Amino acid sequence: MREKEKRISRVMINATLKQTVARRPNQKPAARFKLLVDGRVRGVWEKRAAVPRLVTHRPVGTKTKSRFHRLRALHPVFIAAAAACLLAVLVLSYFLFRPVPVGPLELPAARHVLMEGLGGAEADDDSTPDDAGPLVLKKLILSDYRVKRGDSLPAIAKKMNVSVDTLISFNAITDARRVTPGTKLSVPNHSGLRYRVRRGDALSLLSRRFGVSLDDLLDWNNLKRSVITVGQTLFIPDGRLGAAAVSKVLGTLFAWPAKGRISSYFGQRVSPITGRKSHHNGLDIANDPMTSVKAAADGRVARVDYNPTYGNYIILVHGNGFQTLYGHLKKIYVKRGREVAQGTKIAAMGSTGSSTGPHLHFSIFKNGRDVDPLKYLH
Repeated sequence: MREKEKRISRVMINATLKQTVARRPNQKPAARFKLLVDGRVRGVWEKRAAVPRLVTHRPVGTKTKSRFHRLRALHPVFIAAAAACLLAVLVLSYFLFRPVPVGPLELPAARHVLMEGLGGAEADDDSTPDDAGPLVLKKLILSDYRVKRGDSLPAIAKKMNVSVDTLISFNAITDARRVTPGTKLSVPNHSGLRYRVRRGDALSLLSRRFGVSLDDLLDWNNLKRSVITVGQTLFIPDGRLGAAAVSKVLGTLFAWPAKGRISSYFGQRVSPITGRKSHHNGLDIANDPMTSVKAAADGRVARVDYNPTYGNYIILVHGNGFQTLYGHLKKIYVKRGREVAQGTKIAAMGSTGSSTGPHLHFSIFKNGRDVDPLKYLH
């Protein structure tokens, strides 16, 4: 302790106080005092107005000022701006993150859409879920219809609000002419097809084949799972047979009556016999003599005769106002009044009448007028 006191006394003895006057540009002169110890400056006092301020030189190796002292040295305007920003952040955080009371959820619009999608009616505003009635699910219902005089499959389908395909499928109709007055038909409450499951079938495959959603197949058939078995009968909602199949049943679609190449088409042409332009009312199908000629559709033999133009010919009468003519025949195998099925061999190809070679002249007439056979052949 004595050593320290001696050292301090020695420092104070060697210290001297020197007063100087500092002049600064555009400022009044200020009195300044320097503390000299052993010839070195250890401190400086500067007097301004009445309050003296101690300005010290920080020796090398000493610590920097604390954060508090550095903040005090900042400009007051900057400090005010920082405080305002901090206050704004605090206010914004309060409004963004404050807890919001959650009340009961009400979705009247979504509830209305849900009820419409399920086929039910929207409940009253005062009703509760317990008051809601049962949802109307898709269910297949069959009713009977007794065919009357003058009825046709298209007319019955329109009356019962189903497709012709539906009547054909549910009643296994192969020929519309056999649907006579008094025939009882089964009619479902929705258009669709009756389908018997075959080996390799799956609901997903049937869905893609007929363009029906899997949910509709499950709903309409009251299936709890998608597993089906061979021989099981399913209802395919909105399924279609295809135009060709329906036309065949209605008698508006015809099979090719013979094999061969088309040597002359329907319409205007230059006659190979007269060399003049004339209307050709059918197709000429050329092939070897005695090539089989078959009935293009189910029908009745209305006429078997000879004509200078068509030679030996046959006329078949079909349903819905259709007739077919087969000309230039070499042999005929049917007689007038006979009922023939589609594909039945009725004659052999020849070159009788006005002909330049063995071929079949085939014409289709609808309600007494000739039509282009290519529009009806399949």
